[in-house]
Amino acid sequence: MRTQDRSDASRARTAVRRRAALVGGVLPVVGALVWSLGVTPSSATPDPTPDISALRSQAADVASQVAELDVQIAALDDSVDAAWTEVQTAGEDYNEATEQLEAAQTKSDDAQARLSQALERQEASRRILVGIARDASRGSAGTDQIQALLTADGLEEAIANADAVSLVTSKADRAVQQFEADSVVATTLQRVADDAVADLTARKSAAQSALDAAQKKQSDAEALQTSAQTQRAALVTQLAALRKTTAAAEKQRQEQLAAERAAQREAAAKAAAEAKEKEDEARKAAAATPTPTKAPSTPTAPPKTSTPTKTTAPPSSTPSKTPTQTKTPTPSKTPTPTKTPTPTKTPDPTPPPSSGSGDGDLLGTGVSVGSAAQGKSAVAEAKKQIGDKYVWGASGPDAFDCSGLTSSSWSKAGVALQRTSRGQYSQVLKIKLSSMRAGDLIFWGTDPDDPASVYHVAMYIGDGQMIEAPRPGLTVHITSVYYTNIMPYAGRP
Repeated sequence: MRTQDRSDASRARTAVRRRAALVGGVLPVVGALVWSLGVTPSSATPDPTPDISALRSQAADVASQVAELDVQIAALDDSVDAAWTEVQTAGEDYNEATEQLEAAQTKSDDAQARLSQALERQEASRRILVGIARDASRGSAGTDQIQALLTADGLEEAIANADAVSLVTSKADRAVQQFEADSVVATTLQRVADDAVADLTARKSAAQSALDAAQKKQSDAEALQTSAQTQRAALVTQLAALRKTTAAAEKQRQEQLAAERAAQREAAAKAAAEAKEKEDEARKAAAATPTPTKAPSTPTAPPKTSTPTKTTAPPSSTPSKTPTQTKTPTPSKTPTPTKTPTPTKTPDPTPPPSSGSGDGDLLGTGVSVGSAAQGKSAVAEAKKQIGDKYVWGASGPDAFDCSGLTSSSWSKAGVALQRTSRGQYSQVLKIKLSSMRAGDLIFWGTDPDDPASVYHVAMYIGDGQMIEAPRPGLTVHITSVYYTNIMPYAGRP
């Protein structure tokens, strides 16, 4: 039994040793597996705080990058808009140069025609002189007169012949004077014609330079637009990755943001235009009622009380002194208050009388000669051009620029307009934007107080819409009235 117990005990110890060896071999394998999985004993009970802060930091970083990219895209859009504004401004510079060129061409043609007439007159008077000189070469006027007297059959005939000779002499004098006058006129007109040709040449050069500048700006704007679109697409893709969205969804979001920015600008511009109208109406109303300035006339009554100083005149016993007493009415100078009515100059801000009809007349500057019916007719003509392309300086029939469309449409309605948008702005009657009717013109410029800054014109068609030839690359179309860079007054042809 004892030996059996010992053998059992031995087997038990062996089993323990085997289990220990097994555990010892398994534990390192498990530990290696756990380590490879990145699991540590402490990760069994993770502290969520460090992970949340890290996520928040990452989210803030993404939001910052998104905002920065949004700003970059908005800046690209603004730069493209500004470039196209420069293009339109350059286009109007070209239109002005072209108009001046046409005027110079007319002036040059007229000068050349007048010069031709003067040269013809000069040549005619020269021929007369040549004829007289030939006659004179046959004998002097004196010998002719003597011969006439000698061959006369009587005193009366002699006198008649003498008068005839004197008439010939006076004719020669007149011919010389005429030739000299014609020569002076021809010389003067030659100088005028030369100046006109020189001016025409300069205008041609200016017009070509203006066109080259406009086309260069157009090319630059198109290149900038293409570059901006490429950058925009890259930024949109980057934004999509940051925001875990698709490029299409991000593009839609950017378009929405751009629309919101445009709406905000428009709202601000429209509010500014409305505020300007109210300000002008208030100023006009104040200037139209300057009657209180006559109140200072009441102080002029007291000077009449000074006239009783002449009652001191009764001391006629010293008439020589009475004149000195007339000087005592120096108080009569106290009516200096009459000079206080200088406030009467305040009516200066009043606008000049209206030279045309219109409910919305604010300034009264310019002239309106068209009717409401003609305005509708002009709109109908402009609508016929929808889809026609924009071409520099074009006035139809299949291509237009902005002022070419408005001038052509109104011309067919029976009203002549100047060729450029700046000329049209100075020509038409200024009215409130809120009082526009069909056919009225809307203008845009870089400075609302400077008519020379006008660069675009469109035609109002009603219900907040207008028709325009916008810019190169686009066609004649109808769109809503936009107020960004709008001039403070519309115009009624």
